[in-house]
Amino acid sequence: MRWLASAAVLAAVLTPTACAANVTIEVELLAPTPEAAPSRSPSAQTERRASALSSRAGARRSSGSHVVGRLGVAKVAADIRRTRSASGRLLGRARAGQYLALTSEVGEWYGVLMDDGSTGWLRRPSVSLLDFEVVAPNPPAGAALPRGVPDPGSALLTGGQRSLLQVAYSFLGVPYRFGGESLRGIDCSAFVQKVFRSLGIALPRTAAEQSRRGMAVPVSYLQPADRLYFQNRSGRINHTGIYIGNGHFIHASRSLGGVEISRIAEPMWARMFAGARR
Repeated sequence: MRWLASAAVLAAVLTPTACAANVTIEVELLAPTPEAAPSRSPSAQTERRASALSSRAGARRSSGSHVVGRLGVAKVAADIRRTRSASGRLLGRARAGQYLALTSEVGEWYGVLMDDGSTGWLRRPSVSLLDFEVVAPNPPAGAALPRGVPDPGSALLTGGQRSLLQVAYSFLGVPYRFGGESLRGIDCSAFVQKVFRSLGIALPRTAAEQSRRGMAVPVSYLQPADRLYFQNRSGRINHTGIYIGNGHFIHASRSLGGVEISRIAEPMWARMFAGARR
């Protein structure tokens, strides 16, 4: 989804789910208002209730593109919230007749792709779900995944894992910048925070704070989407990344110059590894 790197308007190819013809349309990705207090992470029960709408995201297509979600159109002007609650922080407002990229469906809410890659939520009655999939180009050949790295469309992954890996892979090649929080430059903890926020999961800003959230996971039980943490020689947590499977993880690395994929078994990372969280 490298189209997120430039503008708030995406010229997307929309593939009808029931026929072979393609059309092109502009889907506006709304910019969320500045971040306020973090929201609570969705419960495991809520995650299990996520519909098949989100399972389409990340699926590969033979045309060199991947499915972002389904196309929707706002029936009326509607508020987009950070959480699935009428009292959740207001991110923006969809105009009546505006096309939306819908990435998930939970209860009475649709997840909407925002222009920073995060997910906003609006009520289902305010949106008409159209019989089209929104697709976007795959990363260029220069960003090809290393041998053995899981494809985000793999049937071996859960819907949540596929969605998270697809968002994470869309950051490949974004330059590293300490304190950065955008596609112009991002650091390790902001990268992890943004990827998880895209699925409605709130994490603190720093790696040290993030390392205290969630359940500890032994290395032998790592699964794609687990968070990895690394420490310096004094024992302070100073780096983080996301496990993607087969011994690989994706992270924003100062030494590598940006968001890249590495192996946990590489000597430096194996020496610095401090633990994992889920």
